[in-house]
Amino acid sequence: MLGLTMRHSRAHVWRAFLEATCLGTRAAIEAMVSAGHSAKEITVCGGACQSDTWLQLHADVTGLPVIIGECPDGPLLGCACLAASAAGMFESPAAASTAFFRRARRIEPDPEAVRAYDQVFAAYQTCGGCWVLGIG
Repeated sequence: MLGLTMRHSRAHVWRAFLEATCLGTRAAIEAMVSAGHSAKEITVCGGACQSDTWLQLHADVTGLPVIIGECPDGPLLGCACLAASAAGMFESPAAASTAFFRRARRIEPDPEAVRAYDQVFAAYQTCGGCWVLGIG
């Protein structure tokens, strides 16, 4: 962490860890995009869906909408998709996923926050993934 001073509290450090995780998510998405894949949204499930702050941070840092599914247990839904595909009910796990997944809600990125995090992400890349306190 860069910029940590005695004026920062535990809450600042905790938020920095959350933001650093989101920056890592963005780095992974950008690596996939540079390898030829596309990213139009992030789909999440499980315990992470219980924190609106966590979800909004991911949307703001990545600049992508975050989709929350109705099923709170993603691994269980994934197993059902694989089993249905293996049983011949669907031609592929992707087809089963499309049939089984139901969107519950969508969190949009805040354009102003996205612009701010774009600058933070540039700093994050420059320092090899270290985090600079001072936003949020």
